[in-house]
Amino acid sequence: MAMWNDLLLRLNLSDDGTYPNRPGSPCASPDIIPYGVAPIPNWQTFFAGNYGSDVGTNPFVNQDNFIYGRAKNLSGNSTAGEYHGYWSPASVLMWPKQWSGNVMQTNQGANYATFPLTPPDGIAVCSEPLKWNPRPIGPNDHYCLVGRAVTESHPNPIPNVTRLPDFAQYIRDNPNMCWRNVVLVDGNRPETTFNVAYDQGDQAGMMIVQIAGTSLPVAGPGQIPAQVAFNCSSPGPQPLMLLNPTPITGPNPSYGLNTYVPANFQAPVTVSFWNNGNLPIDDNFNLDFQWFFVPATKPDQLFLREGGYTDPPERVGISDQLIYEVRENMLARNLLAGTEPIHVIRVGGFTMRRSMLSK
Repeated sequence: MAMWNDLLLRLNLSDDGTYPNRPGSPCASPDIIPYGVAPIPNWQTFFAGNYGSDVGTNPFVNQDNFIYGRAKNLSGNSTAGEYHGYWSPASVLMWPKQWSGNVMQTNQGANYATFPLTPPDGIAVCSEPLKWNPRPIGPNDHYCLVGRAVTESHPNPIPNVTRLPDFAQYIRDNPNMCWRNVVLVDGNRPETTFNVAYDQGDQAGMMIVQIAGTSLPVAGPGQIPAQVAFNCSSPGPQPLMLLNPTPITGPNPSYGLNTYVPANFQAPVTVSFWNNGNLPIDDNFNLDFQWFFVPATKPDQLFLREGGYTDPPERVGISDQLIYEVRENMLARNLLAGTEPIHVIRVGGFTMRRSMLSK
């Protein structure tokens, strides 16, 4: 028996990198991590910190699920790599031809995520999650997820194996491959989901991203409130563009966040609406996904305020709490001078009307 000397993807929690003939279940990997239908902040710290546990959850049917990957560096050198994810309806024998064409992608459409440069014995967690939207299968059936690590030392091509002895050897002798069986959960599906393309342009800046509504449904006593949410799992904005499902508490609300977005950032943002209690929808229903640029008090941006291009944030429906958070964030980044109030410019958005709701 030997010890693997590269990024290890475990078959199960007892897999320590000893091979060939890796022990235990071959389809219970804790390193393929389905973790809900919204991305999470600080995922690399979180998943590295619970390496000794299997924290994955069962995915939701007909929704974008976020699939994370992690690996332990068993080599004697700092190592980086790629994390590839695949899916297939479960089968007794998971031949590569069954899953190699079913590629999970990142939010921006890449066919893999990256493992950052990780020191020996360190835990590498993927740079961003992969996304997977599973379709329903039989009530007693399940899916199998497949993870593949690619490094300079072990490129790990997918083989075209067709003989049982070769297949068995492939499973047990490649510690840069792993499998995980999952059962789908059918529930909490949004009534309507749409993607909006976000493009920051060639200048970084502080942005306000929010959902504002008019004539939205409001739950009465004993009713389940409707909810709104948005997410973008692509790394870059600090923090992530992430609003978890938020109950609608009034007919004309706004819910949002502020984030510093780097230059040239481009990615889709997913916006969702749940009418959990089948509440009546007003004919004037509007759900407006908005983003605002917050100019800094710098010479190349002051002209926007002086030229009348900006608005006070309260005039465009931004909450007092969010105004306070933006101001504190800008002061911390030296983007705002003294007691100067912030101003905003609406630079984009998308409106969902009643006629666009799923029937």
